[in-house]
Amino acid sequence: MSGKPQRQSRTILWCVPRSVSTALARCLGAIEDIQIWFEPFCYCYIAKVEFERIAGRVLPEDYQGNEQTFLEASRILQKLTAANFKPDFLSYPSIKRKLEKADSPHVFVKEIPNGCVDELRHLPRGYRHAFLIRHPLRTISSFRTSVFHHLLGQGKLHGEAADEATFDLVKHNPYYASGYHFKEIHTIWKFVRENTDCSPIVIDGDDLLANPSGLLPKFCRAVGLPYDDGLLNFDPSIESLNSWVTGADDMLMNIVNFYKVAMTKTHFLSAREMPRRDQVTHDVIRCVDEVIPLYTEMYETRIKLP
Repeated sequence: MSGKPQRQSRTILWCVPRSVSTALARCLGAIEDIQIWFEPFCYCYIAKVEFERIAGRVLPEDYQGNEQTFLEASRILQKLTAANFKPDFLSYPSIKRKLEKADSPHVFVKEIPNGCVDELRHLPRGYRHAFLIRHPLRTISSFRTSVFHHLLGQGKLHGEAADEATFDLVKHNPYYASGYHFKEIHTIWKFVRENTDCSPIVIDGDDLLANPSGLLPKFCRAVGLPYDDGLLNFDPSIESLNSWVTGADDMLMNIVNFYKVAMTKTHFLSAREMPRRDQVTHDVIRCVDEVIPLYTEMYETRIKLP
């Protein structure tokens, strides 16, 4: 790869759903000696929520000293997801230790902010934080469609929730972040600005799709990754995802249909036309109106296209 990156790079990319984050991770996966982590803290959060809901007990904070309890939590997640979760990947402090010990020349963590805003003490040392956003009218409407079909396929929707016309993204989706992911990513962005990096990296998903050959080199330089134009074409095989570090070795194969095009396309595709407000549902409008000021504030600080 060309360019003059740092000798090592450590990056956590915080993303809102449907922001082209999975495609970006697949793109960067072609870099030599890079280790891609897929949403490790997110699954710590899901384990904590589901363990309390099903077992009726609070999941301890740390895996160390509570191995049998985390084994129980992993079995709960296995029943819910059909993936074999590793118990030591379900604890925030455990993930922090693993990330700090990672010895690959480049470590890149794709993460969503859901469940992390109250766990910022567990962020690993030595990592640069970057943020991937995209217009909430586009992302929230797309997320609603994907979540509806995902939950419906799992048999988790009944009554009005099982009808796409009356499905409510907030009321009928138990895992949806209370701040629709935008409040959460904005909170972490502010935390980073105030504590570790006064100018954290922000990129916009639509900018990336509009001009990947212009924006991607800037992003790579900013986080210390090597770049060449070969990154613009991805490995088309789903099996290439097996090298990613996940909470369960079979997890990505079990959710590949949720990500559909993002996990199988071979390059960045042009964005579809932005939906109009009169084309989306009332629950989407409600969420968009609440978070658009947060998105706009972060958007103003993004890496600009050439």
